[in-house]
Amino acid sequence: MPKLNKIWVQAALEMSQVDKSNLDEWLRKIDGSSSNRLRAFINNLCGADNVNYLEIGVYKGATLMSALASNHKTKAVGIENSMYDWRKPNPSIIPEGSPCWPSMIRDLNYNLEKWKTTSGYVADAITIIEDSFQNVDYSKLPTFNICYLDIEQLNAATLDEFFTIVYPNLDKECVLIVSGVTNSIIMEELNKALLRNDDNFTIEYEFLKISSSGSDSRNYWNGIRILGLKRKVKAAVKALVNKKPVVKPAPKTTKEA
Repeated sequence: MPKLNKIWVQAALEMSQVDKSNLDEWLRKIDGSSSNRLRAFINNLCGADNVNYLEIGVYKGATLMSALASNHKTKAVGIENSMYDWRKPNPSIIPEGSPCWPSMIRDLNYNLEKWKTTSGYVADAITIIEDSFQNVDYSKLPTFNICYLDIEQLNAATLDEFFTIVYPNLDKECVLIVSGVTNSIIMEELNKALLRNDDNFTIEYEFLKISSSGSDSRNYWNGIRILGLKRKVKAAVKALVNKKPVVKPAPKTTKEA
């Protein structure tokens, strides 16, 4: 089986650029905040061996379900609080009397139900958590080796919360995909967040796809930055692991006269 590494990530990206993937017609047509090229990349990427996929910001489930199409051994967890619907005139103003956008939950559940009842899809491969990612108990979830951070209006505080709360529960070598980087402000905030948290990981490789607009349906929607992260061994732990054993000299003996 293919290993999740730089070569695989690059190949998944290159195939998506020529619209090559295992997406069927339904997954291509689902309404959502992503493009077919982005869905194809996620689908290709999750075809690697032993993938546990985490998506933060599911919206209507298009990329989440794309991750699993024909990838029958892949498992996916999606986290969505349904608090921001970018298609609404006032995306962050929730209808009075409701804890979230009912239309977002309705559309997501509709798509998930179709997924579960369609032949060829693995019905139990998807787990949805209806909450903010900051409130999730990750100790009860698997260790993820691919994470797609797809949150509208990403900012410094949210990025720091991600690296503090979520990143420690990702695999020691993982792929992080961050959306929205066509926006120069988000890109700058991401750069600063990576620097603030660089004592926790090294960036082994990265790829960047900038789109022509915030919702470019022909490319990678609002842009993605793909980071291959490797967890650092903390200095104190590293020193302990590499500490050389102290060899005590043998006790001296004296001969009696």
